[in-house]
Amino acid sequence: LMDLVFTNSILKSVEENAVKRPNVNALYDETGRDTRKISYKNLHEQVKGTTQFLRDHSFCSGDRAGLYFKNAIEFPILHLGVWTCGGTIVGVSTLIDADELRELWIDSETSVVFTTKHHLETAIRAASGCPVLRV
Repeated sequence: LMDLVFTNSILKSVEENAVKRPNVNALYDETGRDTRKISYKNLHEQVKGTTQFLRDHSFCSGDRAGLYFKNAIEFPILHLGVWTCGGTIVGVSTLIDADELRELWIDSETSVVFTTKHHLETAIRAASGCPVLRV
């Protein structure tokens, strides 16, 4: 129950700020070569888009989504989209190999994975043999 209250509080705050302060920056990412910024309005739209994408692909309450990429501005967007659907995030280190990744995804019953082009090959190798994961 506490997790639901916390999650709903964050989602409500994003939605309210998207209306009250649409052009104010909500997120900054300085991990890459360029600094990326996302306004509250853009954050809210991206969370809604992520939520719709997940629902369109039969992701629902209780499902688990894997995030397999280095820390980036997409992390909070995906977290909020998954939480809006009632799902759980399965975060993994990008340092583990495909076999360890496969075991983790099988054990956690991960049904969807978000990754980057850089990590795609390892993610695809790891996904083979995962009964719940849809590729």
